Amino acid sequence: TYVLTHRFIAGQHALLRTEPLVNIGFSGLRVYTDKTLKIDECLEIELFLPDNTSIICNVKVLWANQLEGTHAKYDIGLQFLEVEGTDLQHLANILKPDE
Repeated sequence: TYVLTHRFIAGQHALLRTEPLVNIGFSGLRVYTDKTLKIDECLEIELFLPDNTSIICNVKVLWANQLEGTHAKYDIGLQFLEVEGTDLQHLANILKPDE
């Protein structure tokens, strides 16, 4: 299990701090954030990988749930829209289970 972090890098949601990912797969990711995001909103994010590299990708907000009494205001589901081929392969190598 890896703890990955991300940051929003463009538009009104640009962040300087990183936030932990809850879950990541080949179709998208789930994050906790304090940012208010709208369903179908498109974002550019940077994912920081455990091998000290990062990838930049475009995502779309699929769902958003407001949280109460937790460390973040929202639980957000993001769908990958565009990831460079080499970055996708790199992500696949990071996500594959240890053999």
